[in-house]
Amino acid sequence: MTELKRVLILEENTDHLQLLTSLLECHFSPIDIHTVETVEDCLDFLEQTPYDIIMSGCYIHNACITERLTDIVAGSNGAPIIIISGSGDENIAAQTIKLGASEYIVKTKKSLDKIPQILTKYFKLSQRTKGKKYPQPGTVETTGRLIREIDHLMQKARFLTTDIASRSKPDDQDALDSLFSQISRLRKLIQDQK
Repeated sequence: MTELKRVLILEENTDHLQLLTSLLECHFSPIDIHTVETVEDCLDFLEQTPYDIIMSGCYIHNACITERLTDIVAGSNGAPIIIISGSGDENIAAQTIKLGASEYIVKTKKSLDKIPQILTKYFKLSQRTKGKKYPQPGTVETTGRLIREIDHLMQKARFLTTDIASRSKPDDQDALDSLFSQISRLRKLIQDQK
């Protein structure tokens, strides 16, 4: 019996959403596809359900996914995140990978034809379908994950601090403030578990 695959898609464009949903349903069975249009809804779904793969458009409500990708990565329970973009912006592609995305795919006929192969690779690696249980809140394993996440965020903060020093931009400062806010929330979460 084939294991149910579970995918979360963050996409506001209904045409793109329909294309992805049809592609998934055509190539993978059984499959459970959840769709959301906002990052907040995505984070809510991630809190409630473990997913094998998370797919997202690059721009959600005129904001680049890089603005909230660290939040999605933190809530993903290790599920791979695949960003699908209409533009081949190398800087955004590099940034999404640095922030934790597994793949950055530019929408072309050729790349869309390869999506089933890419997804098959990630379904095979999925923690959820391999029967691994996700850490339960309050366990040593969860605390370890939180500490690793804090270390990861601190590394990104150091990178941004160095980058901001060389070329100051208001967007970079906002990203840095957001990172430090996440770190504070994670520290509080760890303290509350003790």
